[in-house]
This record gives sequence, structure tokens and C-alpha cells, in this order.
Amino acid sequence: MKTRADMLAWRRQLLIAESNIQRAELAMEVQPIVYTLASVNIGMRIVRRVSQHPGWLAAIALGVLAIRPQRISSFLRLGTASLRLLRHAAPLLQSSPSTPPSIDAADRTPYADMRLAEPRTEALPAARRGNGG
Repeated sequence: MKTRADMLAWRRQLLIAESNIQRAELAMEVQPIVYTLASVNIGMRIVRRVSQHPGWLAAIALGVLAIRPQRISSFLRLGTASLRLLRHAAPLLQSSPSTPPSIDAADRTPYADMRLAEPRTEALPAARRGNGG
């Protein structure tokens, strides 16, 4: 028979496991917002910098007039395509290989050893493995 302390310890471990799952789900849901806010921050820095140097706007306008607008449209298309590619590739470049966090023996939950893995072929009968046996 379990004592009250054992039941409370089990309940604590269960709550810790649930909070870890919720924390991971929240991090995944917040990640797109972080990338969006980072791009907004970059845009705001550009606007601040240009507002401090109004001569840059005149130089850009003269550059647009010097280069024909037809050429600019091809450069703009190339630039937007590369920005789109960079936005899609940035999370892949920033992420590191996922490693499971270390778990102390005191905080170990009954579900901590569960991992998603390939099915074990040794547990399957020989006929299902394709050995023809």
C-alpha cells in the first residue's frame, strides 16, 4: 500500500512531466512570433537609420532614376526571392541537433526513458523481415 508521501511524490513527478510538455509546446508556438518580431526590429532599425540620414533617400532616388525602372524590377524580384529563401532557411541554420535534456535522478519521471525509435527488427518474425523464413 502506498503511503501519502509516495502518492504525493508520484503526483509531483506527473506534474513536472506535464509542465515540461507544456513548456515545449509553448516554445514551439512562440517561435514564429520571435522570428516575426526580429524582422520588425530590423525594419525599425533601418527606418531609424534612414531618418537620421535624409541624404540617403535622395541618393536612392537618384540611383533609381539613373538605372532604368525595368532593371530595378528584376533586381527587386531577385531580392524578394532571396529574402524568402533566407527566412525559410534561417531556422534550419540556427537550430542545432536536438539532444535530450539531462534529467537528474531525483526529477526522473516514469516516462523519461521513452524515446521515439525505429521499430526493432529482432522482435518481428522472420517472414515479416523479408527473410522468407
